[in-house]
Amino acid sequence: MGKARRLIVLALKKRALLSILATTVAIIGSISAVLGIVDVHFGLLGTSALAFVAFILSGTFHFRNLGIPQVAVDDVIGPAEQSTSYILHCPCDIKLATEASELAEECYSGSITIEAATFEQFRVKNPLILSCLTDLQGQFMGYFDVIPLRETFGESLLQGRVTESQITHEDVLSPAEMKACKYVFVSGIAAKQPESYLGRRSASVLVWALLKYLDRYYGRSSALVFALAATEEGDKLLQRFKLQLAPGTLARRDRYRLYSLSLSHDEIIRRLACVPNWEQLCDLPWGGNAGKQRKIGRRRPALPEAKALSLA
Repeated sequence: MGKARRLIVLALKKRALLSILATTVAIIGSISAVLGIVDVHFGLLGTSALAFVAFILSGTFHFRNLGIPQVAVDDVIGPAEQSTSYILHCPCDIKLATEASELAEECYSGSITIEAATFEQFRVKNPLILSCLTDLQGQFMGYFDVIPLRETFGESLLQGRVTESQITHEDVLSPAEMKACKYVFVSGIAAKQPESYLGRRSASVLVWALLKYLDRYYGRSSALVFALAATEEGDKLLQRFKLQLAPGTLARRDRYRLYSLSLSHDEIIRRLACVPNWEQLCDLPWGGNAGKQRKIGRRRPALPEAKALSLA
């Protein structure tokens, strides 16, 4: 019964199946190379038998990694030296910007996104578009970037006539122009090692900090904030916060789902109530909470006041 259950899990785990298929192909390729050297050829039946044996060998090799864990260790108790306090850097230095760029390449590889060199041009024009999260020792934990766009390009991106990769530095507003911005594009958000305890914790801090950032710079601008769901996780996050899905995904040049929300202080506060409050544990580069976590030393954030399901 236990083995049968593990095989069912195997069938449902796409990544495990892909690993087995890749190993199978490698085994067949190696055997075929050897047979080709000695000039031995199999017929259809022999080739089928070889593929079956290779698949069995590959499955056996990966089987030991398919056990169902009895507990999620990271959720039971975090690492002994876990970071309990954070600092949001905005603007950030070139070192953090480089680490954010490397993480973005890992998370958004294969999707339509902004090239690192191009994004650096944007950051030179407006250093406030990139925010990086670190612990108190300066270890990079994740980032988010928010780009204020000129009205003409913002409308074109909303309508799907252009893609994110076509943004130029001329389309990005400077800090002095941000107050009059009508279109705010959340380009990306990512935490390091998101499946680990610290990664999940960092992700929660980043979402909270992003909402605080939007309230700080755009909460009273009546701007339209929007984001493209380039990944499955991004799509789920945008749905969870009840952003409006724009129609016509298939007509878009990038073929991504686009979600939007008319920004206001009240709308942001409603969503902040749905996430843990990290104010005592995370220094923000604005406001009056800088240094608080060093004095208080709390290890847990305040629990959410509401559920995301309550958002209309």
